[in-house]
Amino acid sequence: MVSLSPTRVYLDRPNRFLKIMLKVIKALIHNGNRIMEAYAILDDGSERTIVLSPAVQQLKLRGSPEILPPADKHTYPVAALQQKYLPLRGLPIPTVVCTQPLLCIGSDLPHPLVPVQPVCKGPPGGPTAICTQLGWSLQGPIFPFQTPHGEQQCLHTFTATEHSELLHHVECLWQLDTLPCKEKVDTRSKQDQQAYNLLQASTVQGELDGVQHYATPLWCTPIVNLHTPKEAVLSSLHSTELRLDKSAESYCSEIHKLEQAGHVAKISPEETSKTLDFWFIPHHRGNHNGKDQIVFNCSFQHQGQSLNDQLLPGLMPGPSLLGVL
Repeated sequence: MVSLSPTRVYLDRPNRFLKIMLKVIKALIHNGNRIMEAYAILDDGSERTIVLSPAVQQLKLRGSPEILPPADKHTYPVAALQQKYLPLRGLPIPTVVCTQPLLCIGSDLPHPLVPVQPVCKGPPGGPTAICTQLGWSLQGPIFPFQTPHGEQQCLHTFTATEHSELLHHVECLWQLDTLPCKEKVDTRSKQDQQAYNLLQASTVQGELDGVQHYATPLWCTPIVNLHTPKEAVLSSLHSTELRLDKSAESYCSEIHKLEQAGHVAKISPEETSKTLDFWFIPHHRGNHNGKDQIVFNCSFQHQGQSLNDQLLPGLMPGPSLLGVL
């Protein structure tokens, strides 16, 4: 099989009857005082070792039997192969004639499968001699003793890749979004619809210092009463005080500007005790583009609640990505 591109695969149909030699060796199998001589197959592709019924009965082995197809008999022309291929000459390869292996050694026993000497390779398409701990064995096709049969054929097939499947899904998405051509309906999520209704019903216009402002109360419903004790933000207050040792004047100036603009107001401790719905917002002085400003930490959490969780994010200022596409 030859792969020339991600979507093309060429399959070569062989023009000869291939007979493959597996690594068959002669071994002694022990079970206590019982010993028997049998042939074994060294199968690197098998996940476990298998012992056939004749060996189990003779060695008195115990275990759960499984039904397997009958094993084929193997015959390897060792002498003819050694005469044909120079790398195989002189190697002590045992003769295999009409032998039926009773043992299959799989990859769960890797040590008998590992070569202990350099592998003797024949020419391309010829057999290979491998020496393991159990001795020499042959592996590969019996190539020179088979005549070609029929003409050489090459089959061409296409395979779908993950990339082509992704392109197909994207194409279907475009078709759903564009065909048939219909007027798009303005759809909103439940949260966006809630924010839209609240803005339409509760937005108040006001003027402050000659500038028009819009008050947009975007509170989530149902409204949750916020309550945080003063002790919950004292640690943040202490860290802010340490940073304000050298810039206390600019901090006080920014707070005074917020009071003059009507954004904040100073209240007494008695006013906070009259209601259970109040929230301390940690804040600190920041500097952006050379200008001092107060930054309020509305994501501060106390007992799993925060001010941001009680505010609606509002409507998207622009169209969605799918709508643009």
